[in-house]
Amino acid sequence: MIGLISDTHGLLREEVVYNLSNCNLIIHTGDIGKFEVIENLEKIAKVEFIRGNCDKDKNIAKEDKIIDVYNIRIYLVHDISKVSIDLKEENIDIVVNKLRSEFGLNIPEEYVGFVKKIDMFQFSWDIVKVGNKEIELNHFLGYDPEISSRDLYEWYLFVSDEREEYLTFAMGFGNEEIAIKAKGDNLGIIVLISPDKDDKIVIQKLCNNFNEFEKKLTKE
Repeated sequence: MIGLISDTHGLLREEVVYNLSNCNLIIHTGDIGKFEVIENLEKIAKVEFIRGNCDKDKNIAKEDKIIDVYNIRIYLVHDISKVSIDLKEENIDIVVNKLRSEFGLNIPEEYVGFVKKIDMFQFSWDIVKVGNKEIELNHFLGYDPEISSRDLYEWYLFVSDEREEYLTFAMGFGNEEIAIKAKGDNLGIIVLISPDKDDKIVIQKLCNNFNEFEKKLTKE
């Protein structure tokens, strides 16, 4: 059994220790805080860990790393906008980041690779068609914790009570959101989340997967 954890910020709660007690391997995806957190986790099982953006001591750990577990290649990175490798060239099977560790979100590798190579505003004013409706893209979400509507993690925290199964990755100029189904059934489909005339949230399927969505984008 593998346990996933992140964002301990120097605090390891008793209930967390209990939940991890039967694990053979623990993966900590950063924002460790005090190194004694790792030392205490190592009393339970072997620990693989990386540092996060709040871990200011660069000597505490690498920013990302690849591990092999039962012939499965796992890439660890705190924030998916910080991916530094080519996932296909490295034959990565699973990407583990803080969104997966903290919320159990399954994020397609195609999206992770896309985030690595684009600028947040690269596709501003690009048009995505949904049936007879055209959506003007404003920006993609990435790493910008000071502005929650631009930060993948912070925006998920903001809206997760209403729609925890969906991870918003792009915003339109008309308050539309484009999201990945990251929990439950139909994992990986791309949906449009938008308000109707009564400001009620409507969720429409846009594509079967992220590769299909990327083909809808026209700007290089």
